[in-house]
Amino acid sequence: MLFATRGTGAGLWSLRIGAGILSQRIGMSTAAKDSALSGKKRMPRLQKLKRAAYGTALVGATYMGWLMYQNRNPSEQLPFDPTKKTLVLLGTGWGSTTALKNLDTDNFNVVVVSPRNYFLFTPLLPSCTVGTIENRSIMEPVRFLTRHKHREVRFYEA
Repeated sequence: MLFATRGTGAGLWSLRIGAGILSQRIGMSTAAKDSALSGKKRMPRLQKLKRAAYGTALVGATYMGWLMYQNRNPSEQLPFDPTKKTLVLLGTGWGSTTALKNLDTDNFNVVVVSPRNYFLFTPLLPSCTVGTIENRSIMEPVRFLTRHKHREVRFYEA
């Protein structure tokens, strides 16, 4: 806003600019000059959010990769301890597989004797013959169950 007023001292006309507009223009120009002088660019909020999302996704993918590595490469098992009692599981059916999964091998030496080295989920067997699911979906190798135990589990195929 421009205001024309008569000067008091010399009789000259002076122009006044509204205080609000002047301060806004001065503030914007100094902020623009300061950012140009400092050389730093301001990062928009969406760009910050995008970088945070990428970082979170990268950390999550790395953690999932580490978990998969741990699952595929378990730690070394302790050897048989002759002072502990030995538990012999006959077969790889429902009962022995459940017992093997829930058994704490720190308390016992475990020996599995079975004619098959896998567990077969028999209720889904008709689905495999029709082609609904694959054979590998209903079979679980005993070595997968035994390798994740703290102490060594011996398997004899007989």
